[in-house]
Amino acid sequence: MPFIQPQTILRVAEELVAGAGIVVPVYQQQRGHPVGFHQRYLPELEALQGDEGARSVLQRHGLDIRKLESQDPGIVADIDTVDDAQRLLTALGS
Repeated sequence: MPFIQPQTILRVAEELVAGAGIVVPVYQQQRGHPVGFHQRYLPELEALQGDEGARSVLQRHGLDIRKLESQDPGIVADIDTVDDAQRLLTALGS
């Protein structure tokens, strides 16, 4: 997620400090990254295995999720492969 704006990360952290359990940034109704977790979720996150990701933690604790509206398109610009990077660079006109 190389295009996330630093301000987005700060806003997620501020929500956690203010008492949120889980913070999910949202851009144009799309969930994105970085997802922030209160430290009470650390044992569950550490217990995840393989390429599972935190989706199961989010599903178990849906009532603790605070959606954070964002104007940062970088939160949904995921790059997992070289092809993903090429497509994004092409879309950005680079």
